[in-house]
Amino acid sequence: MGGAFDADVLAAAVGARRALVTLDLDFSNPFRFPPEETAGIVVLRVSDRPGAAELDAVLARLCTALEVGDPAGRLWVVDARRVRQFEPPA
Repeated sequence: MGGAFDADVLAAAVGARRALVTLDLDFSNPFRFPPEETAGIVVLRVSDRPGAAELDAVLARLCTALEVGDPAGRLWVVDARRVRQFEPPA
């Protein structure tokens, strides 16, 4: 969906009942893109021109996080060192 509007990308993920995993930092704003009704929004934080090693490190961190948690209804921002989670107020 390269070039599609952000709202359309998220709508496609929601319609397919799939988590959105993206490099697009626009999706890290939970007020613009609320994660509550999604299978999860995962934003991968990398440098402007990431190499294979950086992408591998971030994806490894995501895989580790998926072993112990579920992004459904949440926003995860993942970099090589940590996973930050936004959980909507109950």
